[in-house]
Amino acid sequence: MDKKDIEIFLTIVSEKSISKASALLYFSPSTIGTRLSMLEKELGVELIVRKKGIKEIQLTKKGEEFIGIAKDWMVLWNECSRLKNTVDKPYLSIATVDSVLEFGFVDLYRKLVYEEPYFNIDIKCYPADMIYELVSKKIVDIGFALYEIKYPDVIIEEIMSDEMVVIVPENYDGSGGVIHPENLDSSRELYIGSKDNLNIGWGPIFKMWHDKWFDASVCPLVSATSITMLSYFLTGEDFWSIVPLSNAMGLKEQYGIKILRLDPPPPERKVYRLTHSTQLPVIEKNIELFNKHLFSYIETMLFKL
Repeated sequence: MDKKDIEIFLTIVSEKSISKASALLYFSPSTIGTRLSMLEKELGVELIVRKKGIKEIQLTKKGEEFIGIAKDWMVLWNECSRLKNTVDKPYLSIATVDSVLEFGFVDLYRKLVYEEPYFNIDIKCYPADMIYELVSKKIVDIGFALYEIKYPDVIIEEIMSDEMVVIVPENYDGSGGVIHPENLDSSRELYIGSKDNLNIGWGPIFKMWHDKWFDASVCPLVSATSITMLSYFLTGEDFWSIVPLSNAMGLKEQYGIKILRLDPPPPERKVYRLTHSTQLPVIEKNIELFNKHLFSYIETMLFKL
């Protein structure tokens, strides 16, 4: 079995949708469908019920049984990968939400691999709920999420918080650098998140604040599942979006946007580091080395903010 095919199956199960899985894994829906069929052919069983008009996928009985096998297979594959990669050089696998990567920890990772000879890292983006599961199952060594979810064997530590601000076009007609939510047009929002999945975007607490001030019945100008996708729309002349200050500052350098503060303000964006409660000694050593760079980088990052 191919590792990517197992990842595809587990992502489909988590998202309950082939189209959503394709967006997260950056494959076309047709590619996802083809690879799923190849996996089913190799196993000799159907994993998913195929019926027209069904919005959410349904697993067959064999598909339900295969979930546990697939998760265990990923754990074994990851352990084998560690065996190969950690003999002579440090190696860590990291699962992160998109916004902690884009204009966030990219410089940290770059500095790490160049300042620590032969330090290898494997970085992938996932929704927060998947990251907790990946850490719990030891499929990844470290996770970064934006809110807490109680999960077996996962140690959760808040490592930083970040003010949420509004970004607008550079020529936006506003004074004082502060704006009230009621003065923002809901139809011109570049919205990061999903109305159907609270584990995408800035989290449940932020969504409660957002729904208090903005009409949920009004369709935003653009809805995107990641801040990376949002950046494609920052050359327009009439938009606004609420993002963490650290991301806003990075976007400002690239797109010349204006940053405004909100009054009343949204809840701050918090970043949580996730690790498993038990680790192999070699992984613990690698995490300690990583943490040294992580906390030094955060201190410098917060000083700039």
